[in-house]
Amino acid sequence: MYNLDKLFSTSNKNKNGVAQNGASYFLCFALSFAAFVCSMGTLQAKQIVLSSSPIHDEFKIAEQMLEEAYAQVGHTLRYQDLPYTRSIVSANVGVIDGLSLRLEQHTQNYPNLIRINVALLNSKTLVVINKKLCPNCDIGKLRSIGAVSGFEFPESKLQLEDNTNLKIELAEHHRLFTFFEAGRVNAIVTSNLFLPDRLRDTQKYRYVQIAEQDVYHFVHKQHQALAKQLDVALSQIKLDYANQLKQSGPAETEELPQRGPVNDFKPLMQQLSTNLSIVSD
Repeated sequence: MYNLDKLFSTSNKNKNGVAQNGASYFLCFALSFAAFVCSMGTLQAKQIVLSSSPIHDEFKIAEQMLEEAYAQVGHTLRYQDLPYTRSIVSANVGVIDGLSLRLEQHTQNYPNLIRINVALLNSKTLVVINKKLCPNCDIGKLRSIGAVSGFEFPESKLQLEDNTNLKIELAEHHRLFTFFEAGRVNAIVTSNLFLPDRLRDTQKYRYVQIAEQDVYHFVHKQHQALAKQLDVALSQIKLDYANQLKQSGPAETEELPQRGPVNDFKPLMQQLSTNLSIVSD
């Protein structure tokens, strides 16, 4: 006869063994799946490479907002220093991931760039005139004008006389400013955002504003999903900055140069509060 107790006892042991093995397999699967999910998260949290911006307070504030926005969507930023036009071309072909801050007008011929629809800064295009070389001359009769290659501006506003004006294009802003300070050109065309402090001197220079437009962040079209996330994140961050400004109380604002006749230009957006009062919707 069979020993039923022994049979049942062995059967229970086998069942327990199967259960234990099943639990072990499940635990291994759960741990492996968790590791896979973590690795996927690590892969997605990539480093984004952007063109760098001039080192001015205005850009620092805007780039701080960018860094906060990217941190919210799980990415880090690294900046690469490139000449103005080359940076736009590099972003358009995907060599870098995007442009930190650019005028929309300068990116219109580059179809692979996506604009993040939150204006971070406001740019005034200025003609900066050396008073010593051209103390009272009309803008249209300037003997020479310098500009950065790729920095487009409405030349019709200058009413240039082709026979007398020489337009000189240089690769980078710092070369343009050095060229101008050395007296090689009568005037330059640039943005107030690029203008260094040493050229914000109304005793030496005169200023004419010929255009005004907003400054945006751009990414390559391969980051379409990221662009939508950044739209949301930057909108909220900009609103938070504006609310902080309101809570801190009103700040002194500086006069901007008027369009038309040559007027003195005073430094603008030197403080966080002044900057945000300009960019807030």
